[in-house]
Amino acid sequence: MGANVDLAMFDEDETIERIKASEVSVEGFVARYDRENVPVVIEGAIEHWPAVAERLWSKDALVERHGATRFACGLADLTLGEYFQYSAATREEVPIYLFDKAFGEKEPGLVDEYEVPEYFGREDFFAELAADVRPRFRWFLIWPARSGSTFHKDPNYTSAWNGLVSGKKKWVLFPPPYTPPGVFPSGDGWDVTAPLSLASWFLNFYADSRSPDAPVQPVLAVQKPGDVLFIPAQWWHTALNLEESIAVTQNYVSQSNLP
Repeated sequence: MGANVDLAMFDEDETIERIKASEVSVEGFVARYDRENVPVVIEGAIEHWPAVAERLWSKDALVERHGATRFACGLADLTLGEYFQYSAATREEVPIYLFDKAFGEKEPGLVDEYEVPEYFGREDFFAELAADVRPRFRWFLIWPARSGSTFHKDPNYTSAWNGLVSGKKKWVLFPPPYTPPGVFPSGDGWDVTAPLSLASWFLNFYADSRSPDAPVQPVLAVQKPGDVLFIPAQWWHTALNLEESIAVTQNYVSQSNLP
């Protein structure tokens, strides 16, 4: 999305339900959201993480401790220090983002600085798989403003959660079996044809997707620091980063989506 496009135009009221971690039990979450396959934002579920409470995942702290470590950034590996320099300066329509699935092996300390929120950790059949056969399940994320992944469903019929440490993200989610406008998956779902950039989708399809005449209304969320977003299995979703953002996400399998 060009540097002269005001991202605030996409930062409007959301339609997703919000709950507070202090007011919802694990059993309540499972009954209302997990079993019903309904997305929700959980507030206050990660405030105790060292990454948040001790600001260990602030930009300065990350660079000081891990600045020389190389992480996956698109088709290249950059040191964290190099990546933050790029992120601060970029004005590209499709910025490169840091999206590393092996961060736990590269920097095990990062894994110790967050924990799976209790709503997703008590029952995760994905975690029962041996390490040598378990598909990749967690990612460390740093996104510049205007960046984001195009529409996709998470693999292996998994659900996911995304904990935002800093920044702001605009999410658009479509329930199964509906496919977002402008997105054309192959019959087996492995290949997806869509606009070349997330910016193109927002500029060409976002307004129409929210029209009262649209066959299905998307679920919209503006994720803020401390928010955990639950993404149910088989929901199409995308996120536009309204600010530089730092997050962690994991995929999991509960009894609800095990079949």
